[in-house]
Amino acid sequence: MGESNFSERTPLGRWLGLSLGAVLFVGLLIGFDPVPDRPEVGRMAAVAALMACWWISEAIPIPATSLLPLVLFPGAGSELYRGLGSVVIGGLL
Repeated sequence: MGESNFSERTPLGRWLGLSLGAVLFVGLLIGFDPVPDRPEVGRMAAVAALMACWWISEAIPIPATSLLPLVLFPGAGSELYRGLGSVVIGGLL
């Protein structure tokens, strides 16, 4: 019995993770609206599902997955994350 290394994913596993994440993301964007007065709640849930799927499957490197909120949350309409990019980048410089 050999040990399995979960960090080494097959191309099929990566492809499935990418595909499943994209399908979940689009499906939740289109069909999930838990709070009709606040559509950003459903959008943020879609981003969280995408991140979870890609994180678990390691479809893209985990550090790249962790940066998805910087890219996707401002577009999702979240006021909380509007200035986060400049704070993070400012801290790196």
